[in-house]
Amino acid sequence: MFYLTRLGTVQSLVIAILRDGARSFEDVVRSLSMLSVPKSSIYTAIDELTRRGLVRKKSVGNEIVIELTEEGSRVVSTALTNLVRRIVESIILAKPLRDVVEEVVENLDPDTLRALEESLRMLLEIVEKHSKRWRRVAVE
Repeated sequence: MFYLTRLGTVQSLVIAILRDGARSFEDVVRSLSMLSVPKSSIYTAIDELTRRGLVRKKSVGNEIVIELTEEGSRVVSTALTNLVRRIVESIILAKPLRDVVEEVVENLDPDTLRALEESLRMLLEIVEKHSKRWRRVAVE
């Protein structure tokens, strides 16, 4: 049993994708390729997760199926927390890169811009919901 599970970013991404329903190795590779994750990093992450007992691989016909084990299902929240932390760190680090972000966004097609806008709205709603829970207390 893993009480403190350390997961790398690619490992966390694999767990999140499996949680969301990806089952074949090709599904995982296709999803992570969109994030420019090298195939070799995906292989390494899956092998490490398998070694640690968090995922299992099996052959079904010509396809390699990957699924979360019971232990893997227990660390989903750790994986998601890790990913959110990385996203927040990236956003904070992106502040000095606004000009680069502006240039990239300027070259996106309208459908991608709308999808990005919707994703950012959803993220902002989550941040606002949780930031309202914090109360400021004056300290004398």
